[in-house]
Amino acid sequence: VTEAAIEEMKKSKELIDWDAIRDEEKRLKHDVMAHNHAFGKMCPKARGIIHLGATSCFVQDNADLILQRQALDVILKRLALTEFVFYAAHGEAISLFLEARMASRSLISTIQSHVVFSLPEGEY
Repeated sequence: VTEAAIEEMKKSKELIDWDAIRDEEKRLKHDVMAHNHAFGKMCPKARGIIHLGATSCFVQDNADLILQRQALDVILKRLALTEFVFYAAHGEAISLFLEARMASRSLISTIQSHVVFSLPEGEY
């Protein structure tokens, strides 16, 4: 990897040619490679190294994780607001329930599934 290739990529990283990417994707039928080819045209000194060390799956999976994390942040904020509003309306009842639950936390609970009561763990 040459210094010239690195400098070329640094200067071009914010210059996204969406039309070129669209054209490449139509030609290649591959979204990630379309970005690589379009970026390679903008950075000819780096064209041969752009895809090294990163598979399409690597790029796609990390993008999915970023989107999932952003969505989870939104969900958590909404849940916190919902919990705050709910607690403001039902705080005393929740406090009483939590106190009763803490007092009985050593009791074994059983549940019923498919008309059969479950056994405590280890008693099968």
